Amino acid sequence: LTPAYIEALLASGIKMDLHTLQPYRPLILETCVPLLGRMLSDSSPEVRASASESLTMLPPHIAPPDLGQHILTLILSLSHSDDNEELRMTGCGLLGKMAKGVGRDLCRQFVVPEVVSLAEDPVFRVRKSAALNLASICEVAGEEDTKGRLLPAYIRLTKDDMYRVRKACAESIVQVSNVLPAETRKDLVPLF
Repeated sequence: LTPAYIEALLASGIKMDLHTLQPYRPLILETCVPLLGRMLSDSSPEVRASASESLTMLPPHIAPPDLGQHILTLILSLSHSDDNEELRMTGCGLLGKMAKGVGRDLCRQFVVPEVVSLAEDPVFRVRKSAALNLASICEVAGEEDTKGRLLPAYIRLTKDDMYRVRKACAESIVQVSNVLPAETRKDLVPLF
């Protein structure tokens, strides 16, 4: 089996569970994931987008311990790319898309602090990406982390100098507010 074959199987919608894929675990983790990692770092936005889409299909097919070690580590390395804002944006987008797939514990431990950090990035496009992805992370992280860690970052982003960042916050306010208790939601109204 080749990585392309495994990816085609996953993309085809064929119901495959962890037990069915167990014999292919080394191929997926040692070949497919590193290959996707290289494609996520490609200079072409189209290649990065396709690799991102493929990577988001993997969590249901990978055992939870492998998600953190192989998938989340890959995504965090992208978001730590100091010299490439495109990779930080790709990493941030993947953190948002993969939050549900990696589960609440890994989300709270790794995804939340990383997105809070990206929300303070010097490049406005990275901050915009953080604003757009905060809502999906709030849904997984839960009320406590949303109120204590993500909401302060969101509020800072609503006051950003760049209108595109503020606009991204406005686009996600409904999703963010859905995670908050009613008494905290009313604090969001004056932001806009």
